[in-house]
Amino acid sequence: MEAVELAYSISLSIISFDNINLYRRGYYCVHFNVKPPSPGGSVALYNFMKRNKEYGKEGLCRIINDGRTAVSAPVLVQYAKQHCLVESNFYGRINMLVPVKQIMCASDYTCPPLEASVDLYFAPIRREEIAHRVPIQASFDKIDSRELQLSICRATHQLHSARYLLFRNRNHSGIKLQLHMALVRAKPVVVERAKEKTSLFSWLTSATDELPSCDVAVSPVSSVRLPLLKQLCFVLLETQVGLVDMCQGFVTSGFFPADRQPVGPRVEELLRGCEKSVHANQAMDHLNTASAVARSMWDVLLLVLWQEREKSREALLRQFHQHRMFKLRQLHFLVNLPMQELLTSSSSKCRLTYNSACELMATVIKSSYIESVYSEQSPTLCEVLDGTEGTAPVILEQRFVRSGRQKRSLATTVHQPRCPPLSVRRKPMSAAGAAASPTPVSASSGASVSDAKTSQSSTGDSLLSVSGDFHRESLSSIAGDSLSSSACTGRSDWLMPCSHGESSPASETCSGDDDDEEEGAGTFRHHHAIVSRQSSTVEAARVSVGIARERLRGHLPKDWLFLSETSKLALPWPYFSQRHTFPDGNFHLVVCVHGLEGHSEDLGLLRNLIEAALPNEPLMFLMARSLEDRTMLSFQTMGAYLVDEIDSFLTESSLNCTHISFIGHSLGNVALRVAISEPKMYKYHGLLHTYLSLAGPHLGTVYSGSLVGAGMWVMQKYTKSESLLELNMRDNADPRKTLLYGLSLKPCLALFRNVLLVCCHQDTYVPFHSARIEVSPLAGNDELGSTQQEMVHNILFPLLADSCQTELRVYNAMLQFQSTDVDVLVGRAGHIAFLDNTLCLEKLIQTCIYQYFQT
Repeated sequence: MEAVELAYSISLSIISFDNINLYRRGYYCVHFNVKPPSPGGSVALYNFMKRNKEYGKEGLCRIINDGRTAVSAPVLVQYAKQHCLVESNFYGRINMLVPVKQIMCASDYTCPPLEASVDLYFAPIRREEIAHRVPIQASFDKIDSRELQLSICRATHQLHSARYLLFRNRNHSGIKLQLHMALVRAKPVVVERAKEKTSLFSWLTSATDELPSCDVAVSPVSSVRLPLLKQLCFVLLETQVGLVDMCQGFVTSGFFPADRQPVGPRVEELLRGCEKSVHANQAMDHLNTASAVARSMWDVLLLVLWQEREKSREALLRQFHQHRMFKLRQLHFLVNLPMQELLTSSSSKCRLTYNSACELMATVIKSSYIESVYSEQSPTLCEVLDGTEGTAPVILEQRFVRSGRQKRSLATTVHQPRCPPLSVRRKPMSAAGAAASPTPVSASSGASVSDAKTSQSSTGDSLLSVSGDFHRESLSSIAGDSLSSSACTGRSDWLMPCSHGESSPASETCSGDDDDEEEGAGTFRHHHAIVSRQSSTVEAARVSVGIARERLRGHLPKDWLFLSETSKLALPWPYFSQRHTFPDGNFHLVVCVHGLEGHSEDLGLLRNLIEAALPNEPLMFLMARSLEDRTMLSFQTMGAYLVDEIDSFLTESSLNCTHISFIGHSLGNVALRVAISEPKMYKYHGLLHTYLSLAGPHLGTVYSGSLVGAGMWVMQKYTKSESLLELNMRDNADPRKTLLYGLSLKPCLALFRNVLLVCCHQDTYVPFHSARIEVSPLAGNDELGSTQQEMVHNILFPLLADSCQTELRVYNAMLQFQSTDVDVLVGRAGHIAFLDNTLCLEKLIQTCIYQYFQT
């Protein structure tokens, strides 16, 4: 059958390797593997010897697995927070077969995503390898892997991206890589089945338009239809324009002079010649010329990216980070509550019960809001790290604000950005662009026509320009966040027709006699559609997110806000963009305490994400080991062990501790409160800064589910655990003489500057009300119910004092699980999500929690 063979050129650079916490010294290397597209596709990667030789790594970079896997140069890691420059460069070609029907019938051909994997390999240090600094390649073992989906832009048939990848090995390391792809050749071919026995069924179904799934044989086509050649020529010219846009976006001086635009006239000439073609041979000549020009422009782009490598990497990394921050800031709801309502149990605003949390989760998942947020994905998508529509967590943040203190600027209406005047001329919408952009929204849908115009006019500011203010986020009433332009979009104003008497260089060069105007009118419309489609996708994504958000707003309480509408910025810098510093010999101690039968490294993922988000903060983490294998003891004993460990650490340290923060998970939160109340810790009360509670049973496990309660009862009887007995408030016949009640009488939360309570309604191990420190809806008027009300009053009442400066935040995490295994059914998955759910932890840290660990 007739098909089209598309050839994409690829350029890969593995830039650097960063490890956060050293777990094991040794050599690390990265394997980048590209899966051949099926059917009939092929991948051929090559070592970029000239570039690798400049860094002295010519012989260390390799190509294996029949040209499908690129192996970076190994780096030697010997200490924590080490930054290693890898600089392994590769290039290659990816061929794929596409049915003619997909090229001709679709208005915009979209290449299917390519699958790639990034594997991390490790080799221990040996004496002979340290001496010669050349590791033995056969000794490397695979320790972690990440799967990527490479999505090629449908407007320009290219992919330009730089991103960071985090690995979940003990070191919690990460890499930076830069990837470029572009269509450089399109050739009609004939596809035949290779040596396959013909059966009756295959003979009857041989008229299908789909390509054979088995091995195929490709041969040149004898006769080609003229419309197909014209379509392929137009596709290649789209690539050509996009490549020039990328070059223009990164070059600062002298590469393309203002009076000499080499591509505009060539595009017009090729399009005119292709439209005039009446024979297939003439159109084939124009197609070959377009392929040659595309390959030459690809070589020019590689030269530009190499000369401007620092600028291009910085711009693409910022663009990727801003796009990722846009995703993380969505599905995060915010409500401001007066501090005076903290103890008002009857207030419907303060209470978020299990049923209301389930209803909120169902409302958000069923809405079109979550679908619109994840409709425009990153060109290099990693589902585990970036999230999808079915894995994105939902966060409800409750801020208790004091009446006498000025509130933060959290307006329901969106602030318009203060953007400098743009030098880019306004681009008129073409027929293709107008069809792609949505129509103005009526007042009933929540968005106005003027807001839509504001959103459309802001798309001309390309994020590939590094000279702009990086920390400023553009907000619009439709999108809420500033989505970065498409990763394949650069400066395209020089190709656009100008109004108000202005003229573009392309139009000046192409302007000729009046006889040629009518002849070139149709050509210029095609040329204009190439550029306008690059921005119409981003505009449509912005407007669709805003419309879906306004529809969802009608199903939520009126006082609820969207975090994307606030003026608060998310984490403004990408991972590993700043070096770790430790100024003045001062440090901020962060004590992490695990839960029941836990390990000191249970909170390692949270620690590593905080350190990666705050590289310039002098954070020093103390992963408490004194409670390992001792969580079945009484809390008084655990608190004494914990105090001794903290005191000995601070005493033996030669540096000056200026702040102390605590992070506890599950049962560890009660042990932390007991330790803080110990007399030996009184001398450190003036240094307390932030307390982060992850699923902490502050009110015990009373009024928990029957299944979990029965399991804990059996476990307590079997292990004779004193801590489980105290959590169930059965360590004394009188509830007011139990350990938890006595602990509520001691001041703890009011000693901190920030108190952050994180809970999850899908966690059945710790009751929802206990993690939020509020009275359970099941509590009655009996002695146990009144005791719990008194405990809530004792814990929270010190926060209402006028002299108290504590900021209280409650984060309610609602998770989506892909499977319904035993852990999900019994509630364990929701309980340990704050230990191993990277999406949930990154969403919490990068959007809000990171600022409470800054000093």
